[in-house]
Amino acid sequence: MRIYGAPANPNVFALFLSIQLFLSFFLYQSLKKYKSIVFLASILLSGTLLLTYSRGTMIAFGFAALVFIIWTRNKPFLKYAAGALVLGLLLIYYPVLFASSKVEVSASVPMENMVIGSTPTSEHEHALSNRFSEMFSDKTLHQSTEWGRLYVLIKGIEIFKDHPIIGTGMATFGDSATLTFSSPIYQEYQIGERMYSDNQYIQILVQTGVLGFLAVLAFILFTYRKIIKSGNGTLTVFTICLMLAALLAGLFYNILEDKTFTLFFYSCLGFCIQKDIILKD
Repeated sequence: MRIYGAPANPNVFALFLSIQLFLSFFLYQSLKKYKSIVFLASILLSGTLLLTYSRGTMIAFGFAALVFIIWTRNKPFLKYAAGALVLGLLLIYYPVLFASSKVEVSASVPMENMVIGSTPTSEHEHALSNRFSEMFSDKTLHQSTEWGRLYVLIKGIEIFKDHPIIGTGMATFGDSATLTFSSPIYQEYQIGERMYSDNQYIQILVQTGVLGFLAVLAFILFTYRKIIKSGNGTLTVFTICLMLAALLAGLFYNILEDKTFTLFFYSCLGFCIQKDIILKD
Protein backbone atom coordinates (compact mmCIF):
# COMPACT_ATOMS: atom_id res chain seq x y z
CA MET A 1 0.00 0.00 0.00
CA ARG A 2 2.95 2.37 0.48
CA ILE A 3 4.06 4.75 -2.27
CA TYR A 4 7.77 4.36 -2.99
CA GLY A 5 8.23 7.08 -5.62
CA ALA A 6 11.27 7.61 -7.83
CA PRO A 7 13.72 7.08 -4.91
CA ALA A 8 12.30 3.54 -4.57
CA ASN A 9 12.09 4.10 -0.82
CA PRO A 10 9.01 5.47 0.99
CA ASN A 11 11.05 7.06 3.79
CA VAL A 12 13.40 8.92 1.43
CA PHE A 13 10.42 9.98 -0.67
CA ALA A 14 8.61 11.21 2.46
CA LEU A 15 11.64 13.28 3.50
CA PHE A 16 11.72 14.91 0.07
CA LEU A 17 7.98 15.68 0.16
CA SER A 18 8.18 17.09 3.70
CA ILE A 19 10.95 19.52 2.76
CA GLN A 20 9.10 20.54 -0.40
CA LEU A 21 5.94 21.14 1.61
CA PHE A 22 7.92 23.41 3.93
CA LEU A 23 9.48 25.31 1.03
CA SER A 24 6.19 25.66 -0.85
CA PHE A 25 4.93 27.92 1.94
CA PHE A 26 7.73 30.44 1.31
CA LEU A 27 6.95 30.30 -2.41
CA TYR A 28 3.28 30.84 -1.60
CA GLN A 29 4.12 33.90 0.50
CA SER A 30 6.48 35.46 -2.04
CA LEU A 31 4.16 35.17 -5.05
CA LYS A 32 1.57 37.79 -5.85
CA LYS A 33 -0.01 35.66 -8.54
CA TYR A 34 -0.47 31.90 -8.88
CA LYS A 35 -0.98 31.39 -5.13
CA SER A 36 -3.82 28.98 -5.86
CA ILE A 37 -1.54 26.81 -8.03
CA VAL A 38 1.08 26.61 -5.27
CA PHE A 39 -1.58 25.68 -2.72
CA LEU A 40 -2.97 22.98 -5.02
CA ALA A 41 0.56 21.62 -5.34
CA SER A 42 0.88 21.60 -1.54
CA ILE A 43 -2.32 19.52 -1.31
CA LEU A 44 -0.83 17.00 -3.73
CA LEU A 45 2.43 16.97 -1.74
CA SER A 46 0.69 16.41 1.59
CA GLY A 47 -1.66 13.74 0.21
CA THR A 48 1.25 11.85 -1.33
CA LEU A 49 3.22 12.22 1.91
CA LEU A 50 0.40 10.52 3.80
CA LEU A 51 0.45 7.64 1.30
CA THR A 52 4.10 6.89 2.09
CA TYR A 53 3.02 5.87 5.63
CA SER A 54 6.44 7.03 6.83
CA ARG A 55 5.88 7.34 10.57
CA GLY A 56 9.38 8.52 11.42
CA THR A 57 9.33 11.29 8.83
CA MET A 58 5.88 12.51 9.83
CA ILE A 59 6.88 12.60 13.51
CA ALA A 60 10.21 14.34 12.80
CA PHE A 61 8.87 17.01 10.45
CA GLY A 62 5.67 17.42 12.45
CA PHE A 63 7.84 18.32 15.44
CA ALA A 64 9.98 20.64 13.27
CA ALA A 65 6.85 22.37 11.95
CA LEU A 66 5.56 22.83 15.50
CA VAL A 67 8.89 24.41 16.56
CA PHE A 68 8.79 26.68 13.49
CA ILE A 69 5.26 27.86 14.33
CA ILE A 70 6.05 28.51 18.01
CA TRP A 71 9.39 30.18 17.25
CA THR A 72 8.17 32.48 14.47
CA ARG A 73 4.55 32.77 15.68
CA ASN A 74 3.68 32.40 12.04
CA LYS A 75 -0.10 31.92 11.92
CA PRO A 76 -0.22 31.94 8.09
CA PHE A 77 2.11 28.92 8.05
CA LEU A 78 -0.15 27.10 10.54
CA LYS A 79 -3.23 27.77 8.38
CA TYR A 80 -1.34 26.82 5.21
CA ALA A 81 0.02 23.54 6.62
CA ALA A 82 -3.26 22.54 8.30
CA GLY A 83 -5.25 23.32 5.16
CA ALA A 84 -2.87 21.39 2.91
CA LEU A 85 -2.87 18.33 5.20
CA VAL A 86 -6.65 18.23 5.71
CA LEU A 87 -7.40 18.69 2.00
CA GLY A 88 -4.62 16.23 1.11
CA LEU A 89 -6.28 13.70 3.38
CA LEU A 90 -9.73 14.26 1.86
CA LEU A 91 -8.84 14.81 -1.82
CA ILE A 92 -5.78 12.57 -2.27
CA TYR A 93 -5.32 10.03 0.51
CA TYR A 94 -8.87 8.65 0.89
CA PRO A 95 -9.72 8.60 -2.86
CA VAL A 96 -6.47 6.74 -3.66
CA LEU A 97 -7.09 4.33 -0.79
CA PHE A 98 -10.65 3.73 -1.97
CA ALA A 99 -9.58 3.17 -5.59
CA SER A 100 -6.73 0.83 -4.67
CA SER A 101 -9.00 -1.27 -2.45
CA LYS A 102 -11.50 -1.55 -5.32
CA VAL A 103 -8.75 -2.74 -7.65
CA GLU A 104 -7.61 -5.26 -5.04
CA VAL A 105 -11.12 -6.60 -4.58
CA SER A 106 -11.70 -6.89 -8.34
CA ALA A 107 -8.37 -8.72 -8.74
CA SER A 108 -9.04 -11.22 -5.97
CA VAL A 109 -12.77 -11.91 -6.40
CA PRO A 110 -14.21 -13.65 -9.52
CA MET A 111 -16.45 -11.42 -11.60
CA GLU A 112 -19.55 -13.55 -10.93
CA ASN A 113 -19.03 -13.06 -7.17
CA MET A 114 -18.33 -9.34 -7.38
CA VAL A 115 -20.67 -7.16 -5.32
CA ILE A 116 -21.21 -3.80 -6.96
CA GLY A 117 -20.77 -0.93 -4.54
CA SER A 118 -18.80 -2.98 -2.01
CA THR A 119 -16.81 -0.91 0.43
CA PRO A 120 -13.10 -1.21 1.15
CA THR A 121 -12.05 -3.28 4.13
CA SER A 122 -11.55 -1.59 7.48
CA GLU A 123 -7.87 -2.51 7.25
CA HIS A 124 -7.53 -0.21 4.25
CA GLU A 125 -9.77 2.50 5.69
CA HIS A 126 -7.62 2.84 8.79
CA ALA A 127 -4.24 2.03 7.26
CA LEU A 128 -2.58 5.27 8.34
CA SER A 129 -3.96 5.28 11.88
CA ASN A 130 -3.03 1.59 12.24
CA ARG A 131 0.57 2.39 11.30
CA PHE A 132 0.85 4.71 14.30
CA SER A 133 -1.26 2.70 16.75
CA GLU A 134 0.79 -0.45 16.08
CA MET A 135 4.13 1.25 16.78
CA PHE A 136 4.24 -0.04 20.37
CA SER A 137 2.05 -3.13 20.06
CA ASP A 138 3.36 -6.43 21.43
CA LYS A 139 3.54 -7.91 17.94
CA THR A 140 5.54 -4.98 16.56
CA LEU A 141 7.91 -4.94 19.53
CA HIS A 142 8.45 -8.70 19.25
CA GLN A 143 9.22 -8.47 15.52
CA SER A 144 11.49 -5.48 16.13
CA THR A 145 13.40 -7.41 18.78
CA GLU A 146 13.74 -10.46 16.54
CA TRP A 147 14.94 -8.63 13.42
CA GLY A 148 14.05 -4.97 13.52
CA ARG A 149 15.24 -1.69 14.96
CA LEU A 150 15.34 -3.01 18.54
CA TYR A 151 17.42 -5.98 17.40
CA VAL A 152 19.88 -3.61 15.72
CA LEU A 153 20.01 -1.44 18.85
CA ILE A 154 20.64 -4.40 21.17
CA LYS A 155 23.26 -5.88 18.85
CA GLY A 156 24.90 -2.47 18.43
CA ILE A 157 25.22 -2.00 22.19
CA GLU A 158 26.78 -5.46 22.42
CA ILE A 159 29.41 -4.57 19.81
CA PHE A 160 29.98 -1.11 21.32
CA LYS A 161 30.88 -2.68 24.68
CA ASP A 162 33.70 -4.57 22.94
CA HIS A 163 34.97 -1.47 21.05
CA PRO A 164 33.99 1.57 23.16
CA ILE A 165 36.75 4.07 22.32
CA ILE A 166 37.24 4.20 18.54
CA GLY A 167 34.62 1.70 17.41
CA THR A 168 34.86 -1.01 14.79
CA GLY A 169 35.70 1.28 11.87
CA MET A 170 33.78 2.86 9.01
CA ALA A 171 31.52 0.69 6.85
CA THR A 172 31.31 -2.09 9.43
CA PHE A 173 27.79 -1.80 10.84
CA GLY A 174 24.47 -1.34 9.08
CA ASP A 175 25.24 1.33 6.47
CA SER A 176 24.94 1.33 2.68
CA ALA A 177 28.52 0.12 2.22
CA THR A 178 27.84 -3.07 4.20
CA LEU A 179 24.97 -3.89 1.84
CA THR A 180 27.49 -4.08 -1.01
CA PHE A 181 30.53 -5.41 0.85
CA SER A 182 29.76 -7.50 3.91
CA SER A 183 31.29 -6.27 7.16
CA PRO A 184 34.20 -8.29 8.62
CA ILE A 185 32.52 -8.29 12.06
CA TYR A 186 29.19 -9.75 10.96
CA GLN A 187 30.27 -13.38 11.17
CA GLU A 188 31.77 -12.88 14.64
CA TYR A 189 28.55 -11.34 15.99
CA GLN A 190 26.20 -13.55 13.93
CA ILE A 191 24.62 -10.72 11.96
CA GLY A 192 22.93 -11.20 8.60
CA GLU A 193 24.66 -9.65 5.59
CA ARG A 194 21.63 -7.52 4.58
CA MET A 195 21.25 -5.82 7.97
CA TYR A 196 20.61 -2.07 7.79
CA SER A 197 20.70 -0.12 11.04
CA ASP A 198 17.93 2.44 10.40
CA ASN A 199 19.34 4.33 13.37
CA GLN A 200 22.03 6.93 12.76
CA TYR A 201 23.08 7.14 16.41
CA ILE A 202 23.82 3.46 17.03
CA GLN A 203 25.63 3.29 13.68
CA ILE A 204 27.93 6.19 14.60
CA LEU A 205 28.48 4.81 18.10
CA VAL A 206 29.42 1.33 16.88
CA GLN A 207 31.58 2.45 13.95
CA THR A 208 33.43 5.35 15.60
CA GLY A 209 33.05 4.74 19.33
CA VAL A 210 32.79 7.43 21.98
CA LEU A 211 35.38 9.64 20.26
CA GLY A 212 33.47 9.69 16.99
CA PHE A 213 30.14 10.23 18.73
CA LEU A 214 31.55 13.21 20.64
CA ALA A 215 33.00 14.62 17.41
CA VAL A 216 29.57 14.47 15.75
CA LEU A 217 27.98 16.04 18.83
CA ALA A 218 30.53 18.87 18.72
CA PHE A 219 29.77 19.42 15.02
CA ILE A 220 26.04 19.70 15.79
CA LEU A 221 26.57 22.18 18.64
CA PHE A 222 29.02 24.39 16.72
CA THR A 223 26.77 24.30 13.64
CA TYR A 224 23.77 25.34 15.74
CA ARG A 225 25.78 28.21 17.21
CA LYS A 226 26.91 29.30 13.74
CA ILE A 227 23.36 29.26 12.39
CA ILE A 228 22.00 31.26 15.34
CA LYS A 229 24.69 33.93 14.92
CA SER A 230 24.05 34.25 11.17
CA GLY A 231 21.11 36.63 11.69
CA ASN A 232 19.31 35.54 8.55
CA GLY A 233 15.83 35.60 10.05
CA THR A 234 13.41 33.04 8.69
CA LEU A 235 16.16 31.12 6.88
CA THR A 236 17.94 30.67 10.23
CA VAL A 237 14.81 29.25 11.86
CA PHE A 238 14.10 27.03 8.85
CA THR A 239 17.65 25.62 8.87
CA ILE A 240 17.48 24.91 12.61
CA CYS A 241 14.13 23.20 12.10
CA LEU A 242 15.72 21.03 9.42
CA MET A 243 18.44 20.12 11.90
CA LEU A 244 15.88 19.28 14.59
CA ALA A 245 13.97 17.11 12.11
CA ALA A 246 17.21 15.31 11.23
CA LEU A 247 18.11 14.75 14.89
CA LEU A 248 14.72 13.16 15.50
CA ALA A 249 14.67 11.25 12.20
CA GLY A 250 18.09 9.82 13.07
CA LEU A 251 16.31 7.57 15.57
CA PHE A 252 14.49 5.87 12.67
CA TYR A 253 16.78 6.23 9.62
CA ASN A 254 20.40 6.62 8.57
CA ILE A 255 19.63 10.27 7.91
CA LEU A 256 23.19 11.24 6.89
CA GLU A 257 22.97 8.77 3.98
CA ASP A 258 19.83 10.43 2.66
CA LYS A 259 21.03 12.51 -0.29
CA THR A 260 17.75 14.43 -0.46
CA PHE A 261 17.99 15.71 3.09
CA THR A 262 21.72 16.48 3.00
CA LEU A 263 21.35 18.41 -0.28
CA PHE A 264 18.77 20.78 1.19
CA PHE A 265 20.29 21.04 4.66
CA TYR A 266 23.83 21.85 3.58
CA SER A 267 22.53 24.26 0.92
CA CYS A 268 20.60 26.17 3.60
CA LEU A 269 23.58 25.96 5.93
CA GLY A 270 25.81 27.43 3.23
CA PHE A 271 23.53 30.45 2.83
CA CYS A 272 23.37 30.94 6.59
CA ILE A 273 27.10 30.99 7.26
CA GLN A 274 27.93 33.37 4.41
CA LYS A 275 28.65 36.61 6.25
CA ASP A 276 28.16 38.76 3.16
CA ILE A 277 24.68 37.41 2.44
CA ILE A 278 21.75 38.73 4.44
CA LEU A 279 18.35 37.47 3.34
CA LYS A 280 15.40 39.64 4.27
CA ASP A 281 12.20 38.05 5.55
